[in-house]
Amino acid sequence: SIPACKEGYETIFRLSRLSIPTFATGITSPKQGFLAIQAGARYIEPLISEMNGWEELESIKKILSHSKQETDIIIGSLNDVSEMIRCFEMGFDGVNLSKALFDELLESPAEALRWPFTN
Repeated sequence: SIPACKEGYETIFRLSRLSIPTFATGITSPKQGFLAIQAGARYIEPLISEMNGWEELESIKKILSHSKQETDIIIGSLNDVSEMIRCFEMGFDGVNLSKALFDELLESPAEALRWPFTN
């Protein structure tokens, strides 16, 4: 994990030129997402609880769609299962779950995910 800051972008750039995949963390704005993508991050982790709404996540996704970089967007800092579901509905590549949220899924996965195919 490499923090999304000036030194982090430089590190991501250098490592990506050596074909070493990097994971940019702590992204709290579309600008940081843009810089991490342009630096060559293979994975980025926008933190939904630190952003100004879902529109900013959508903005990062749109920035990536106009880039030639191969970057996966893994959403972090989720507050509840409904946010996790929304991330996948919006087409993000993955989520980074807290232990508490993961435990909630394990306790009653069918209810938590509202699966229509459960008994």
